[in-house]
Amino acid sequence: MQVRVCWVSHGTCNSWKTVLMDTAWKVIATDVLDGTRFRVEIYNYRDWTTTFGGQVAY
Repeated sequence: MQVRVCWVSHGTCNSWKTVLMDTAWKVIATDVLDGTRFRVEIYNYRDWTTTFGGQVAY
């Protein structure tokens, strides 16, 4: 699957990053300043019927 982080205040996103769909934690952004507003986008290029669940730690 592909993931990326988008910065709300700038309206920009970092590059898509390919990650495996397993149970391991994934790091998709580093060095994000406290209080920064962002959203995580997830794109499953193989199967649009798959649902995702989990937690976001920041």
